[in-house]
Amino acid sequence: MNGQLHWHVIGAVILAGASMAYGGQPTFRVGCLEYSGHTGLKDSDEKMEVLYEGLNIALAAQTKAGTPVDLIVTGEFPTFMGSEDGMANMAQAIPGPRTDRLAGIAAKHNVWLVADLLESDADGGQPRVYNAAVVFDRTGKLAAKYRKVRLSPREIERGMRAGTDSMVVDTEFGPVVPIVCWEVQFADYISQVMAAAHRRGRKPRVIVHPTAGEFAKELPQIAREYGVYIASAAWDGPSRVIGPDGTILDEQLYKGGKASEMKLAVADVLRASPSPATQPAATQTSGAVGPGR
Repeated sequence: MNGQLHWHVIGAVILAGASMAYGGQPTFRVGCLEYSGHTGLKDSDEKMEVLYEGLNIALAAQTKAGTPVDLIVTGEFPTFMGSEDGMANMAQAIPGPRTDRLAGIAAKHNVWLVADLLESDADGGQPRVYNAAVVFDRTGKLAAKYRKVRLSPREIERGMRAGTDSMVVDTEFGPVVPIVCWEVQFADYISQVMAAAHRRGRKPRVIVHPTAGEFAKELPQIAREYGVYIASAAWDGPSRVIGPDGTILDEQLYKGGKASEMKLAVADVLRASPSPATQPAATQTSGAVGPGR
């Protein structure tokens, strides 16, 4: 099935953040939370509580150590794996109770936070479910929502809908592009997303990648081809921060389900020139990109 790919540019207010020297150049610190979707819990809300606790513990530990994180990424839809809930509880509205909790964590720790959730959208009658990456700024404001465009077969079987909009988020670090899990296997999609950003004067600095699996081959290849950092947080494989040359800057692997034992892959990333502070805006373009196979 073919669809139309549209492009959204989301503006965000520039805020002061931690900066360190890296060869004389300013940097920001990226963290990818390594936690397991295999918590043994069957209830979606209980699984989310583990994630909230793990985020708070990891971020507080970084701050206590004098190495606070500026941008943190979590793995793909934590309510999905192992849950025995129906889709009605695995998925919630965005914004909603779960995004409210995540927003509070972002504000509490003064961090940009990227998470991935199952979204229920009941607008127009029958609820539709999307795999949605959400981006919060340091104040806890929901800065962006990206609905996964290329779905996996299992997602399609469960009745999830594909998004149609790719996205770049303007941040204090430079442009950030969300790409979710399976999508990194589609070179044509990545190419169109990056080309659309460049046509609009955006040179993406970081791809944020909430995921279930690790995609060990695809991620370094994408980093090298487009000269970007990749922050990939997984719950069924290692979480990694990858440099523009494809080098793994840090990686962590955790197969347990305890919040207190979650690990954080952390690396300092070179800043781009600050993106202009703008009002939220969307610019639309189209291309022959389908919603996945």
